[in-house]
Amino acid sequence: FTTKDKDTLAPGVWLNDVVVTLFFSLLQNTVTSQQKVFFLNSYFMTKMFDDWNNYDYKLVQRWFKELDLSNANTIYVPINITKTHWILGIIHPQKKLIEICDSLTRKYNKKLSIKRAKVYGHVLLLFMEDRAKSRSLGFDITAWSIVQKECPQQINDNDCGVFVSIYALFHSQNVDIQYNQKYIDSRRPEILQSILT
Repeated sequence: FTTKDKDTLAPGVWLNDVVVTLFFSLLQNTVTSQQKVFFLNSYFMTKMFDDWNNYDYKLVQRWFKELDLSNANTIYVPINITKTHWILGIIHPQKKLIEICDSLTRKYNKKLSIKRAKVYGHVLLLFMEDRAKSRSLGFDITAWSIVQKECPQQINDNDCGVFVSIYALFHSQNVDIQYNQKYIDSRRPEILQSILT
C-alpha cells in the first residue's frame, strides 16, 4: 500500500485497484466460512476478461483451486472497466442469479449501462460455467438470470470505486442500501482507516 494508492482515497479521486482489493480483502475477513460469502479481488475480472473483450478462464483457474464456489451463497466481484469505471457483480449460485450494480446508470446513457450489465454479467456466467465444468459438475446456463440491480447513484465521475465498496459492504451485511453522494464522500477516510489498521 503505497502513498500513491493512499492518495486515491482523497476526495474527488478515482479509487485504484489496490485500494478496492484491500477493502474487499477486509470484507472477506469479516465473514465466517459458514456464511459461504466470497469477495474476489479487483484483478480477477481484468485478468480473465481483458480490455479487448477476450475471455480466458484458464488465466484465473488456479486462483480458485481450493474454493468450491458452486456452494457459495454470494460472490462479490469488483469490475474495473478499462480503468475508467467500477461496477459490482454479485453472483448468487444457489439462486442462479447474477446482479450487476452500476452507480452511473442515471448519469449517462442508460442503454450503455444495460449493455455493460449484459456483457459483464455474461462473462461472470461463463466463469461459473467453466468453474463447474473444471470440477466435473453439471451446469445449466439457461437456468441462470442476469439483472441490472437498482443501486445508489453517484453524481460525479470519480466515486464509482467507493460506491462499489460500500454497496458490497452493506449488501453483505444485509443492511438497507440507501445512501447518497454526501454519505459516500464521508466514507473515504473510513476506508483509509480500515486499510491502515
